[in-house]
Amino acid sequence: MKYFFLRNDDVCRLDGKLRAFFEACRGLKTVSAVIPSRLTRECAEFLKSQPTDVVQHGHRHRRDRPEDLARGMAVMNARFGRRWVKAYVPPFHRLDVPTIQSLAALGFKAVSAGADSSPISFLAGSDLLGLPVRMGLDFEMNKRGASLETIRKFVEKNSPRHAVFGIVVHHRKIRDMEAFRRVIGFLKDHAEKVGARAIGFKGALRLLSLPSIGARRKARELIRRRFASHGPLGSDDFLGRIGDFHRLGPRGG
Repeated sequence: MKYFFLRNDDVCRLDGKLRAFFEACRGLKTVSAVIPSRLTRECAEFLKSQPTDVVQHGHRHRRDRPEDLARGMAVMNARFGRRWVKAYVPPFHRLDVPTIQSLAALGFKAVSAGADSSPISFLAGSDLLGLPVRMGLDFEMNKRGASLETIRKFVEKNSPRHAVFGIVVHHRKIRDMEAFRRVIGFLKDHAEKVGARAIGFKGALRLLSLPSIGARRKARELIRRRFASHGPLGSDDFLGRIGDFHRLGPRGG
């Protein structure tokens, strides 16, 4: 692991848990995935004061249609101006080809969902970069029998395989904030131990290069053969299938 990101999903209202999340992550760059249709003005102003990259998380947090993407983008522009990162987090990590094509047409730069292949995937022949997550932190913490030790083992085993190791959390689902603080402390210590650092999506976009022309052609051919029906696919399946064609790393790495 050279870099990792911590993405907090379903951000829309300012409450005690959101404040506690940022307090626990003090000194750590984070990514805030915002639900545009539910975003309050108070929450938007608070996010502007935090060390976090704000990105779009659907529009209504349901199976959004392509036209909903533009509506959500309009809200993001109105609330954050040029201060948000043009990256998209699909609700429930569900993607299909029309959505990816719409995102590219709207000028989005990246998509962050789940994947079990390369941490950086070239999406549907477009210039969208994939920034998949590898671990659901609140899910792991809330599992019966889970502990800091099990999380430590998972991170130490899996993070070296990826140039960018993505972690997702939902601050409202964290049951034990003190335990979360200890996990964040471990992540900071582990990153220092292995020479990694936390980045936001803005930093990731600066670090990552685009694939070659040949890789683009292979992606388009794969899409033509396998996804001509434009049916919905889970992002693990979709990104996993095309990831082998597009393995990217930090520039100069």
